[in-house]
Amino acid sequence: MLASIQKVIEVSKHPNADTLDVIKVLGWTLVSKTSEFSVGDLCVYIEIDTIVPETPVFEFLRDKSFRIRTAKIRGIVSQGIAFPINILPEGDYAIGQDVSEILGVIHYEKPIPVSLRGMMRGNLPFGISKTDEIRIESVPEIIDEIYGMDVYITQKLDGTSCTFANKNNDFHVCSRNNSFKEDAKNIYWLMAYKYDISSKIKDRNIAIQGEIVGEGIQKNPVGLKGNHFYMFNAIDLNNMKYFDYDDLVSLSKEFEIPMVPVEYVGKFNFDFDEIRNMSNGKYIIGQNKIKEGIVVRTIKERYSEVLKGRTSFKCVSPEYLLKKKE
Repeated sequence: MLASIQKVIEVSKHPNADTLDVIKVLGWTLVSKTSEFSVGDLCVYIEIDTIVPETPVFEFLRDKSFRIRTAKIRGIVSQGIAFPINILPEGDYAIGQDVSEILGVIHYEKPIPVSLRGMMRGNLPFGISKTDEIRIESVPEIIDEIYGMDVYITQKLDGTSCTFANKNNDFHVCSRNNSFKEDAKNIYWLMAYKYDISSKIKDRNIAIQGEIVGEGIQKNPVGLKGNHFYMFNAIDLNNMKYFDYDDLVSLSKEFEIPMVPVEYVGKFNFDFDEIRNMSNGKYIIGQNKIKEGIVVRTIKERYSEVLKGRTSFKCVSPEYLLKKKE
């Protein structure tokens, strides 16, 4: 949900500005006008990495191209914007209700560089879902659900998502959303050639998902020479089951395809602030640059009642978002 009805759960005075408050919505911390909200008030919360319409309500964002992003306001990191509920048409609204369509809020999509374009063959094949983890700030209750479980935490690489899939000898090379026709200039196909993906998965009904990073991709925030593919998912297309962690590691070794850097394997015994702190830091690979964040998954694949799907979520580093300013 890009824009939703939420409850303000904390309000405090901004330490560096008399006319501002610091409020908390879900797991998000954001800055608002003084006395605009009280604890328990309903608000319209709009997440970061969104585009709002060019209407009078959002006119103050014109110089930001109507995009909501992470900002530091008088020393406080603010992520998202809370609006009074009266910006909506009259009606009955419930906590958690998605109002993105009512307001015309859409997700910000990064411009696609020429090197990442190609002749489309179609959408992601075989019912494969695109790679898109929810942010922990939107579902802080996931911490209680998985506390004490065995998890693994990987670094989130900032590149371009890629899926290689084969089923019944029908091989696909895909971006986050689309399958591409073979093209020796297309970065996704170049990675397929480099890692000899087709021959490695030709006798299996399997999908491999990962991140392509390096030169010419997202300004190369990892700081690598050339281009590289790091795997983070494998899916058995016979039953649409994700591989457990141990099986994923074994597949990585068998195919000689590196996994995304793993930071932690063990019991999940962290609170919200500890996870946020873990999202900051440096990449293990590359030139020791600030990392994008972390992804948390259970060692054994499981259904999450909180997430209503696979137990997998991300925490993007506020430090990284402030530094990148794209």
